Amino acid sequence: MGLWETVQRAIKKIAGNKTKSTRIRRIYSLSGLLRYKNDDSSFGGSDNWGRNEKWQYYYVNNNNNFRIHCSLLEDAAMDAVADIIGNTPRLRHAIVKYGKQIDQNGGLLKNHHQSAGT
Repeated sequence: MGLWETVQRAIKKIAGNKTKSTRIRRIYSLSGLLRYKNDDSSFGGSDNWGRNEKWQYYYVNNNNNFRIHCSLLEDAAMDAVADIIGNTPRLRHAIVKYGKQIDQNGGLLKNHHQSAGT
């Protein structure tokens, strides 16, 4: 065994998984959409390692130096969208229509895989 292989095994043994970034990146879906009412400045996503030793996720407004937990804003946004969908017959109809198309296409794919022997 050569020196290179010996060193690589030692590094792997010492580092374990620390050399890999296995953390899944969070998507801040409301970034750029949220605006502060006083000056129309935008919010962006940010995270940090909290005191409870877990990742904390925030929407941050750097112009006004404050942050809000993502879950608070995203839950409120989901409630608002649910209200809009519930009160808009056209959207409800579109969901049913496109849902049926997806079911039909999924059935076609399933049948195709069964006939192909997979």
